[in-house]
Amino acid sequence: METNEESDILIKYAQHGSYLDWKIELENLLKLEKPLKDYDVNWLALVKANGLRSRRIYNIIKKAKFTVISNDNRDPVWIHLIKNSNNVDETQLAIDNMKEFDNMSLVDHIIRNEDIDSIYAVFNSVTELGIWDLDYIIRQIVDNELIEFIQSVKGTRVEYKTEIIELIISNAAKLGKDDIFDMFEDAVNNIPVKRKNKLFAHTSSVRIAKILLSYEGVDPAYNDNKPIINAIRKGNVELVKLLLTYDTVDPSAQNSAAFDDNMENYNSEVLKTLLKDGRIDPSTNDANILSLAIDNGDLEGVELLLGHSKINPSVAGNYLVEHALGSPNINVTKLFLSDSRLNLSNDASDTLKNLRKNYKNTEQIIKKLNRKLEKLQNEETYPEYNEILTITAKIEVGEGKLHRISEIISVLLNREDVWESLTDRQQERYSKLIGG
Repeated sequence: METNEESDILIKYAQHGSYLDWKIELENLLKLEKPLKDYDVNWLALVKANGLRSRRIYNIIKKAKFTVISNDNRDPVWIHLIKNSNNVDETQLAIDNMKEFDNMSLVDHIIRNEDIDSIYAVFNSVTELGIWDLDYIIRQIVDNELIEFIQSVKGTRVEYKTEIIELIISNAAKLGKDDIFDMFEDAVNNIPVKRKNKLFAHTSSVRIAKILLSYEGVDPAYNDNKPIINAIRKGNVELVKLLLTYDTVDPSAQNSAAFDDNMENYNSEVLKTLLKDGRIDPSTNDANILSLAIDNGDLEGVELLLGHSKINPSVAGNYLVEHALGSPNINVTKLFLSDSRLNLSNDASDTLKNLRKNYKNTEQIIKKLNRKLEKLQNEETYPEYNEILTITAKIEVGEGKLHRISEIISVLLNREDVWESLTDRQQERYSKLIGG
């Protein structure tokens, strides 16, 4: 039988045929020594059947996203595979293919069966692949008192127990779950210093960071200042303040890598804390640091950076100007574009042309909306109130946009380098646009 015929049979009966017909067809197809049991399909028998054929069947099962009947409930095929697995490798294989399913079935299974293989595979998949809600899984394991079961594991699964506990500790530290971390105080004592440092580098909890720093060998500047780089990227101001109490910590490490594209949560307070501390050299990554402050509309942050002796806003050319034009805070835009160190003469004509075009387009949209609003209000039948509100809101947004563009043009025209780069006609056109 050809592979495509196998696929057709499997998919047909799995998705459209009756369970009994499909089961019989599978038995014939795979030539299994023993028939499949009703309502208890052993998926591993399919996966392991007949050498290379098993891989073909496995891929078909994976592609078809089968469901099977078991105790009157329909389970995803991978849940069923986990329930019938004999070792952690088989469990891992199943779990790694469950990204499209929710946590509930999986967590319910490992809680109900106290299955160390599944628990290990779940945490390994969460850590390696970043799938599912890790906080939920940990909380369910803790709330259902599986910790005691995990700690009681002996024999050939002891290594799994050790790794699971370290994974829970590690993820509790990452998530800042102080209460879960506290459950494993003895286990933390036994973790090697190198791994304690890794825990410390990724924790989001000040309290957990202090506990880890109390251990000999835990370095606040571990791995070229990874702890403070991560704390800055996460916008964790309290953790940044703690780390800055150590003289060995350098927030400018790795060319101020904390302010690169991996920034998860920009925090104005973090930037102010770093600049006040004085150890950071913003010139090592000034374009990124400034663009982050500008993009987040952080007026105070931009003021501090522009006032810093090592910052030169012109170093990145037009890059930062584009960011300033798009800042959500018009005051940030005006502040940055007013800086005398910028040379805007080369691109002023194109910038003003684009601003004028945007202004005129917005004007036309507002006119159309006003005509539509007037028509609705003059109708004899009572107009839709929600429609009037929607149109009115759009008009207000448009008028706000016009005001913003006018303010930007005004700032640019007040710059000597911009004004002198324009022709008399351009000066008149743009001045007239803003009522000058």
